[in-house]
Amino acid sequence: MFMNTRCKKRVPIDCPARLIFVGPARKALKINLPNGVSRKDADRIIDAKLCDISTAGCAIDSPYLVPPGLVLKIEADPSVFAAAIKGHRTMKLKFIAKVTSCVMRSPGHYRIGAHFQKMKKTDLAIVEHFVASH
Repeated sequence: MFMNTRCKKRVPIDCPARLIFVGPARKALKINLPNGVSRKDADRIIDAKLCDISTAGCAIDSPYLVPPGLVLKIEADPSVFAAAIKGHRTMKLKFIAKVTSCVMRSPGHYRIGAHFQKMKKTDLAIVEHFVASH
């Protein structure tokens, strides 16, 4: 049985997201690429999905293993947060997060635990409202 070490309430979410590697991790990270994906694009960006979220962090379903300790820029689809936004927003929610864990769930599916390090106040308010409403 796993011990719950989360400091904030997390709620389930099904949200398309993009992971962007920042800093030296971008060049150091080696990932296995499927046929047809260029190294140039894959070294920088991974399409993934947020599985749950809180004001402190999130869980991400990724097609690639991402080692703990790396820093990511996460861009989340704003339409999933529509009720919390109370209006139409086209700009993605953006978070800087540090990977705290990465576990393979099944081939091609890794669950990444990420702790938020930086986000805009407006994005934090949207996440707070989303969590409170669930």
